[in-house]
Amino acid sequence: MESALGGFEKEELLRVKAGHITEETHRNKIRTLRKHLIPFLESKYVVQTNQIRPDSFQDYALWRANASPLSINREIVQIRDFLRNYLVRHRLMPAELLADKGLFRKLPIRQTDLMANPAINPEDWKLIIDWIRGPFRKEVEEDSNHKWHYWRTAFWHFALLLKNSGMSPEEAIKLKWKQIEFRNEPRRTSRGGTEDWIVTYINTVRSKTKQAREIPCNQGRELQRWLEFQSQYIKDNNISTEITLDTHVFGQPMKDWRPWERNQFGKAWIKARNAVGPQLKGHKFSKKPYTLYSLRSTFIEDHLVKGTDIFLLSRIAGHDVRILQRHYERMDIRLRSREITQIEFGKTKDESLLINPFE
Repeated sequence: MESALGGFEKEELLRVKAGHITEETHRNKIRTLRKHLIPFLESKYVVQTNQIRPDSFQDYALWRANASPLSINREIVQIRDFLRNYLVRHRLMPAELLADKGLFRKLPIRQTDLMANPAINPEDWKLIIDWIRGPFRKEVEEDSNHKWHYWRTAFWHFALLLKNSGMSPEEAIKLKWKQIEFRNEPRRTSRGGTEDWIVTYINTVRSKTKQAREIPCNQGRELQRWLEFQSQYIKDNNISTEITLDTHVFGQPMKDWRPWERNQFGKAWIKARNAVGPQLKGHKFSKKPYTLYSLRSTFIEDHLVKGTDIFLLSRIAGHDVRILQRHYERMDIRLRSREITQIEFGKTKDESLLINPFE
């Protein structure tokens, strides 16, 4: 089994290089097989591919009982991919075994299982972003290694962009300056005048659905500030590089603008969440902790509360309307209760419009 997995990993790397799957997909798949499948089969005394039997995987869901149903079902899909596209294809396992619908037992998904990555309420968001902008950055402001301050300033703007655009972390990591259009769309002030308002239009493609979309985003001033910071950083530290349209927005100038790995953004988020953890209220309908994907959930839930057209929102988010409602509609109904309970005073019923079906 170990030898077969090594061969499968090499083939999957070729698919990564060809652009058929992402590095993240490859990493997650191999992690599942090494961390869960191999130990599980060893517990069943299955170490050779020819030892796989129709009942070999029946207890997988029980063996992984501490994981969520969503995680277990996702792992089963990854395991079946390994069985189908390597073991069966290389005749290391009979094809009829995989055709058996009872080979695996998937778990039913309940609505409560979809409560991961909860949206962040405004009070909690302020606590988190204020800590990232303040203590998190200032802690290394005078550090002799200037790279730390650059990284933490990058993460501050990264979090702002996710929360205000609804992009996934993977999309933002791959984002390049050529995908962003800045437009000045003046707006009226409370005094009746007008002021400049920089809006960005971001063109991106979701890695999961491969759906191309354009996202209007109120992050013009913040992204311009980040661009100016990058330019000044290069100048102050005499780095022989320049920012071009093909440069990654969240790239490292000292490493030819290569972006950081996804897990580094995740670790920074956990650090920020834990720093203010005791003060966080959490989501009303979910006990799950806030994650980087919670920023995407926040964007979607905020627009649902605001009453944004759901078809427009689904297009911006890159999700089918049904998926949007099933996975993201967890808003507090009290935020829109006025629409249901408000009474229009001063109006009486127009009796002439009533229809009596018995007359």
